[in-house]
Amino acid sequence: MKLLYFIFLSLFSVSALSSELKIYLDPYCPYCKRVLRDYERLDSNYDLELVWAPILGEGSREYVRKIYECSSSELLVVIESAINGQIPRCEGSFDDARWESNIEKFEEESVSFVPKILLDGKVVSWNFLKSKLDENDSGFSWNPQGITRIDWERYREIFSEVRVGAGSPEKFGLIFPDNVSLDDLENKLVLDERYSWFVVKRESDPDLFEELVLLVGADLLKGDVVFFNGQVRPAKLVR
Repeated sequence: MKLLYFIFLSLFSVSALSSELKIYLDPYCPYCKRVLRDYERLDSNYDLELVWAPILGEGSREYVRKIYECSSSELLVVIESAINGQIPRCEGSFDDARWESNIEKFEEESVSFVPKILLDGKVVSWNFLKSKLDENDSGFSWNPQGITRIDWERYREIFSEVRVGAGSPEKFGLIFPDNVSLDDLENKLVLDERYSWFVVKRESDPDLFEELVLLVGADLLKGDVVFFNGQVRPAKLVR
């Protein structure tokens, strides 16, 4: 399977919708600064929410209060200030509602350490998350979904036969939501002579498409992109 990953990676890379990422931070936590330095990458790869968790004493609490004198549009100013060990200087007035909402989220989670990172509700380490970011920068990663056999004849009418490899027993299908452009991908696939490639989009035949999606265990309603080897196992491109 790993071999197939590298073969496919050489052809194209594509992103699925973001996972939910919640990070609890104390502005005086030195390890939190490492996380904040990657804020833009985190924000572009995940559905990101930062929660300020002043667990390091009264100084942290006063710092976080200062954050809520800044508007949400000044978040980058706040982040840069925290990275540089400075209190943010904003012109706005203290936003009590946002402060209370932040404190409620912090207290509900019973945060006892920072940075505390929740990826789709599960606690993960910063090293793990950073490795995921680095994977995303290089393309995508695999998440095998089990073993399935595809009835190619049944679904053939909705597939676009992009390339049939000479004598290759391996058929690979790419399933896309309608909003993905296939032009560049198809141009690359036609040059690949090792495997038989087939592409399908929801608009081809909505009913058969949804039946195929159920068969491979995918959720394209969320915009997932699924790659599967019809004879062996499906696999999901994840962020």
